[in-house]
Amino acid sequence: MHAREIGLQGGIALLMVSEHGAEEGVEEAVALGWLRRLGLQPYRLRVSGHYYPHEFARLVGLVKPRKIVPIHTEEPGLILRLFEKLAYKE
Repeated sequence: MHAREIGLQGGIALLMVSEHGAEEGVEEAVALGWLRRLGLQPYRLRVSGHYYPHEFARLVGLVKPRKIVPIHTEEPGLILRLFEKLAYKE
């Protein structure tokens, strides 16, 4: 399957990472490689832990994404509902 077939070409991926561990470098490099192969431009944001709703709102306001795909979260539905309230409308 190619990036164009799944509709990700030209999108961005925000990787929110906390403090580095020795093994994270390899995992992050693999993730960055896959994101690029999928046609996404990855950006790495360093955070100090969990992201609070007001911080998420600020990020959405700055980036103005049309869609998001929550990954590695226990509450993807909560993130999607919050995003729907904040979503950038053209």
